Amino acid sequence: MQWRHFILGLAMGWFGLTSPAWAILIKGNAPGAVPFGGYFVSQDDKTVKIKSLLDGKEQPKEYELSKFEILYKIDTARLKKLDNHDAKAYYDYAEELADKKLADDPEAKDIARHLFLIAAYLDKRQFGQSALLSMSSLAHTPPAEAQRFRAMAFVLDPKGDAKPAPMPKAPTSALQDFENALRSYRTGQSASAKLLANKKDMDMVFGKAAGGIDKATFLQWCTDAEGLPGNPPEDRMRRILRAELWVIDQLPHGDAGDKTNAGETKWSSILQARQIKPVSPLGLETIADDIDPHKCVYRDGKWVAP
Repeated sequence: MQWRHFILGLAMGWFGLTSPAWAILIKGNAPGAVPFGGYFVSQDDKTVKIKSLLDGKEQPKEYELSKFEILYKIDTARLKKLDNHDAKAYYDYAEELADKKLADDPEAKDIARHLFLIAAYLDKRQFGQSALLSMSSLAHTPPAEAQRFRAMAFVLDPKGDAKPAPMPKAPTSALQDFENALRSYRTGQSASAKLLANKKDMDMVFGKAAGGIDKATFLQWCTDAEGLPGNPPEDRMRRILRAELWVIDQLPHGDAGDKTNAGETKWSSILQARQIKPVSPLGLETIADDIDPHKCVYRDGKWVAP
């Protein structure tokens, strides 16, 4: 288990490095040999050079390939070939690396997150939803980060572009009450949500809102949630979020008919299931604190803008 802890520590420092540094895991051929790792430096037909950190020093060491087996290392040549005109290449390699999370390789996991987000950024329609859903299983700080990724996947769902039938003009106060009812429910204030849902003109708003939630269903959800801690079930949360995005578009400050813009403006106040006050705007450029998807070209050990 010691090598797993070593690789974990290695990966945690990866994003702060200024020079190319990629984890490599090797094992001696002798019976009972324990795998160990370090920073990959170079490799030829006979040897591999690694900056070993086992003794706390950054001195590269040379290992004969006839005596050691390389268990895993990142394919840097493949990263260098990635082109921002081919989102699928990023997505495909991310899927391969994501599988390696089962081998407890945090670096593969981090790079998979990076590649998934770039793929989503380059082609939102084809890869946005699936990439963000994949990122949710690789989140650094679940459940908060995973929930953000799943919520953004919902926003990017191409099947979610269909709009409900036009609604007769409703008073702004009714739309605001509807929005507040939804927010109250998803933040655990079910009693307040029920009171708001029973106010004037709410039958009309519930009947036309996206998400397919009728008033009777919503009131039952509120009753179900009374006295229960935590967030609503995910299937209900998705429908609440869809309805909340819809009402944002209907309100005077909303960008009617444009779900993407709604996501870039007020979506950040919805992403956190128990967040009431708005936080910094979130989009694909800011959904992951450690990744800038605009920097999608790998050069000299760094991600840079094309």
